Amino acid sequence: MINFYNIKKIKLLNINNLIFNFKKSIKYNNKYFTVIKNTNNLEYARLGLIISKKHIKYSHDRNRFKRIAKESFRYNQYLLPLLDYIIISKNKLHELNNYKFTINLEKIWNFKYY
Repeated sequence: MINFYNIKKIKLLNINNLIFNFKKSIKYNNKYFTVIKNTNNLEYARLGLIISKKHIKYSHDRNRFKRIAKESFRYNQYLLPLLDYIIISKNKLHELNNYKFTINLEKIWNFKYY
């Protein structure tokens, strides 16, 4: 089990990790974002976020969505299977408020297709 004091371990920071996850993965789409799930050989789940400036104009809004996604992942991390999760924004993501975004993320974490 990983503690949250070493938070860099649970982030997908390397571009090679992200590219690997796109090749053989399971995708879930809704009108706000796409989630890509792929197995990893680690003892913990990891999260990657791709929130485009093209989709969300202001940096404070992009940071808000990143913060909410990280917090939701942190709460559910021990319940999730050992996978890499990549969240990719879509055009309508800016229409969501914090509550609706959290509800959509909870649906992702509880979706059983792995």
